[in-house]
Amino acid sequence: MIRHLGIAPLVIQIWLFLMAISSALMTAFSDPGVIPRGLNPRKTLRNWGATDYGSEDTISRLVFLEQDPEYLFGKELIVKGERVLLKYCRTCEIFRPPRCSHCSYCDNCVEEFDHHCPWLSNCIGKRNYRYFLIFIMVSSALSVLTTAMMLILFDRLRAASGLEFIDASVKHWPELAVALISVLAGLYTLMLLIYHCTIVGRDLTTSEQIKQSRSRHDLLNSNAAQGQAKRKGKGWFSNMYRIMCGPRHPRMVAWHHYKSGPPPNNFSEDFV
Repeated sequence: MIRHLGIAPLVIQIWLFLMAISSALMTAFSDPGVIPRGLNPRKTLRNWGATDYGSEDTISRLVFLEQDPEYLFGKELIVKGERVLLKYCRTCEIFRPPRCSHCSYCDNCVEEFDHHCPWLSNCIGKRNYRYFLIFIMVSSALSVLTTAMMLILFDRLRAASGLEFIDASVKHWPELAVALISVLAGLYTLMLLIYHCTIVGRDLTTSEQIKQSRSRHDLLNSNAAQGQAKRKGKGWFSNMYRIMCGPRHPRMVAWHHYKSGPPPNNFSEDFV
């Protein structure tokens, strides 16, 4: 490669590879934005009942299902005449903030939950979404560069040996094999990158996009819609800048609690 292409493309390829590995590890081993459990125990909420409380501008009311009065659905907040519904997670025993969802794989509520990535074995959320975006950006660039380098190298090796295309393909098959693998990987990462850039422009997460596709009526009554209404007017560049260059949000759960699975009932006392 150095003899036919020079050292500069190889240095760039190694740098992109190290960037891809480091961003993947940071995505896999970082807290996505897990919310502490047990902040609103059901035993305590059951004593509150469904009475309104608050000031003149803010009213909070517990919402129960009509079919099952014992089933707590969430909490309705009316702030200066605007209605916001915070759904209740019976597993984590918390009122989910807007754009928060419960991951069935990790069994945690995650702020700005995007999706659970099986390749990285971690949720993608508020605290590690930028690392995930960097990972797919760098992986796409690495795939494109590797494909171009392998095809150029194959063409120069073929020209130097004076062989026909079929004979050169048999002799220099490793270059073509690496190019094919890079093309397949690049197509997947490029489609993933285009998709995430699209939903960033709309200020949505993958979870919210799926809910919107399933039912627009349900979205208008969900936490995602409440969050969208407050973020109306922001463009693609401002959304991307907030994700990539904004301050990193502090962790709400200690790492040893997060990685060890479901915590004990009193684990969130230090984080309230």
